[in-house]
Amino acid sequence: MTLIATAEPDAWPPRVKLETDGAAVTRTDASGDVVTVRGGVVNGVIYDYEAPQGVALTYEGDSGDWDTVALPDVGNWLVHLSRPELSYPLEVQAEGDVEMPARVSSARPYSGRAMSAATGNRDWVQSSMTVHGITREDVMGLLDLLYDQTVLFLSTHPGHDDEGPRYVRVLDVSKRRFINACESPRRILTLPYLVQDRPSVIEADAYGWDLMPTKWWAGMPTLWGGMP
Repeated sequence: MTLIATAEPDAWPPRVKLETDGAAVTRTDASGDVVTVRGGVVNGVIYDYEAPQGVALTYEGDSGDWDTVALPDVGNWLVHLSRPELSYPLEVQAEGDVEMPARVSSARPYSGRAMSAATGNRDWVQSSMTVHGITREDVMGLLDLLYDQTVLFLSTHPGHDDEGPRYVRVLDVSKRRFINACESPRRILTLPYLVQDRPSVIEADAYGWDLMPTKWWAGMPTLWGGMP
């Protein structure tokens, strides 16, 4: 039995290629976290699209064979876990404040005193990313990625921030456009998101992606996979 791990930083999205004779592979990162690489082995190959950047990774097959590799700095990517070809690179210009909203109800009974009570645990951690100067093609690519609202893997380069890679569900996206007198490209996209645990199961395309040839943006239909 053999296991060969090869970093492929130029792939779309960047990944680690694993050649194995076995049926499953696990990954251990520098902090000791162990996860099973998603997907099945096809023709002796499985790809890890969730490998963190810039750290030593140890892969082990179910037969006990192992190999080490490091995925180099490839920039920020939003990775679609079930359809990696939809993944898209991000030139993040700003990160929003990290928030953890409380769930509290308040009331002012007849006595006039204000009262409050917790109604559950705090919400998930929330933040946002702002992407400046993207082209129309970039907007289309990101909308294709975000269309089915599934949990995505935000792969960050080592110098991005101190939060590291994370799993996110992107919320209401906003796009700001400037008048034609401004230099092109002149679009700013804000992506608010919830931070979530690593999904144990990849979410299916909830709305039947292949059954919907068009998608919508600002009330206007756009063609799948290209410009309108």
